[in-house]
Amino acid sequence: MPETNRKQQKKKSEDLLARVENPHAAGIDVGAEEMVVAVPQDRCAQPVRTFASFTADLHALRDWLLECGIETVALESTGNYWIAIYQILEESGLKVCLINARHIKSINRKKTDVCDAQWLQQLHQAGLLRAWFRPDKEIAPLRYVMRHRAAMVAEASRQIQLMQKALTECNLKPHHVFSDLDGESCPRIIEAILAGERDPQRLAAMRDHRCRTPLPKILKALEGDYRPEYLFVLGQCLNPKSDFGGDEMMQDAEPIGPEEEISVSKDTVISDEGPSRPADCIRSPRSTSVFGLNRRKQIRAAVAECDVQVEQILSRISTPVAAPEPGVLAPHRRPQKNLG
Repeated sequence: MPETNRKQQKKKSEDLLARVENPHAAGIDVGAEEMVVAVPQDRCAQPVRTFASFTADLHALRDWLLECGIETVALESTGNYWIAIYQILEESGLKVCLINARHIKSINRKKTDVCDAQWLQQLHQAGLLRAWFRPDKEIAPLRYVMRHRAAMVAEASRQIQLMQKALTECNLKPHHVFSDLDGESCPRIIEAILAGERDPQRLAAMRDHRCRTPLPKILKALEGDYRPEYLFVLGQCLNPKSDFGGDEMMQDAEPIGPEEEISVSKDTVISDEGPSRPADCIRSPRSTSVFGLNRRKQIRAAVAECDVQVEQILSRISTPVAAPEPGVLAPHRRPQKNLG
């Protein structure tokens, strides 16, 4: 680039920064443990200060900005650390501009928190920053709950995918003959397999009495490759430790072998019509899972609670917004890219 063009570009940048569109502007560099705040030079003898990220310190930050006569604040959207200070400043009546850090051109010197805060303040004072979308106070709680709901739906789907992957590696096909892996039949059959049962006839007897799949097809689906490593992974998918203790989880894992037996009532008749009495009477001795499929059922209940919370939030919003269908685990969709 010719030297004249560089000088012209530098002069143009200086002219833009010399503009004052927001004279009462401040900039905040957001971090996990501290916030660095910069205000105009004429507002305070110490125009750059550092505050901790604790609630009391954030309140002190707000009070200092109000004492300096600040009306608008620009802050970077660093992780989710900006949410607390954003809400505190918003409730105090300040106009908060949420900025994407990628859209801020860095200055040509050593990057520090103090320099970032001062650079934010200068850009915001010159009106060169574009605020990202952040919903109103009434809509923000609704979006927060809906995002949490979508995360739980994705987690529930992930549990089923892991279970189906392990079953496919064992060449077991219960998901082809039963309507749902977390229904009435599959959890009992899988727990029986992990307890040591291998006979397809005895496994088929544990199906729900309402199952309409022909018995020969079920028997074929329950013949698999019961290798120890496959069963170990299947057991981890069904009953992973709720606290994920690392080495403790590996030590507590019991070896799975065909020696363990599972009891089936002698009165149970194995036929194409299904068990002669309700399937609830047939239980495997293995304890109920604490995560896995039972976790999915817990998530269903949590999603229902989210739906109730959504209805309560909607009742306080003047603008009509459609609520999700209660109790439905819709497929997870990636949210639109925004920083709010």
